[in-house]
Amino acid sequence: MVANEDARTNGATVSLEEAAQTILNEGVALVALERYDIAVAAFDRLLERFGFSDDPSIRQLVAAALFNKGTSLSKLRRNEEAVQAFDRLLTRFRNASDPVLQEMTANATVKKGIALAALGRVEDAIAAYDKVSKRFAEATEPAIQQSVAEALFSMGVRLGALDRHEEALAVYDEVVRRFASGTSLMLREAVARSMLNKGAQLGMLGRGDEAMAVYEELARRCEGEPEGLLRASAVSALGNKAIRLGALNRNDEALAIYDELIRRFAGSGDLEPELRGPVAKAMFDKGARLGALDRSVEAVDAYEQVITRFGRADDPAVREQVSRALVNKGARLGKLGRWDESLQAYDQVIERDDGATAPALRERVARAIYNKGTALRKMGRESDAIAAWDEVVKRYGDSPMPGLRDLVAKSRDAIVEKS
Repeated sequence: MVANEDARTNGATVSLEEAAQTILNEGVALVALERYDIAVAAFDRLLERFGFSDDPSIRQLVAAALFNKGTSLSKLRRNEEAVQAFDRLLTRFRNASDPVLQEMTANATVKKGIALAALGRVEDAIAAYDKVSKRFAEATEPAIQQSVAEALFSMGVRLGALDRHEEALAVYDEVVRRFASGTSLMLREAVARSMLNKGAQLGMLGRGDEAMAVYEELARRCEGEPEGLLRASAVSALGNKAIRLGALNRNDEALAIYDELIRRFAGSGDLEPELRGPVAKAMFDKGARLGALDRSVEAVDAYEQVITRFGRADDPAVREQVSRALVNKGARLGKLGRWDESLQAYDQVIERDDGATAPALRERVARAIYNKGTALRKMGRESDAIAAWDEVVKRYGDSPMPGLRDLVAKSRDAIVEKS
């Protein structure tokens, strides 16, 4: 009879279920506003008031509150507490027969694995992912299948990071085997990401031909898809194949792939957001391949295409490629003895990204300042060169990032070299 009791909210009489739903909705709205601390407090109010209810309709709301509390705590990087919230949900509802609760327990186990990995408890994370994949192996519900695919993909990533490449390959193969015929976008995306990562793992194992075969298969699967997200996987796959070809010194084949990608995707029209990052990377990689062949004039032109096409982009992944292109353009102009133009390229990087907080962009700015010092020394402007290197040391001397520490060390060496 608990479900028929009434509660008063703002002077109105409502059922306990309605009261719980109201609090849950408040928390979810706060999550949407990224006000995670206040959202956690709202979920705690619901749990304190209704957490032990046996009413079926309220049990779902309690599970939702625990799940959203866990994900909010993860957003706040309070991962220990997030694991506790997910564990509370799983302890209470792991044996539930209700499909809605089963869906939440599957998803909560995946999110628990992500929180565990963030805490450095990688083996525990892998065990959580494995538990999802085994317990729900026969599930046909789309939401649960999605959790299984995410669990397997995440397991492959973690295994690869531990250099357990063969196990990672087996997991990626399992994603493809289970979900290759899936119709939902999320399952098709999981298959595409798994194939991309499988190709990368094969490359790390020195199995380049197999890696390229995987990339070719993925490109065939996805290049004609209507969704930009999947066509982006095709672009990445072909770009990765070109990188492998370049590593094998099959440069004409690699450059032909880059040219085809640019022809098809980098025209004057607006690109779908999902395609911008991989297309910009492919264009940059073409420049890098030309630079590796010491075809500096062509490399400069390739980098300029990246800058012209994507110079105004706000997306962090695209901005990174533009900054990389500017730095490399400056270096190639230096190789050609065009020092004034080289300095202009480095100054563009500094002007564009000087206030950036993203690690990759900070490193590009540091490299631009360091390279600027090198160019200034070549131009005989020794005091300006030392000032540039001194700036690298002052700005980044305390950074723990390996790339920045390397540039600081090189800057100190360059200063000492002349003095």
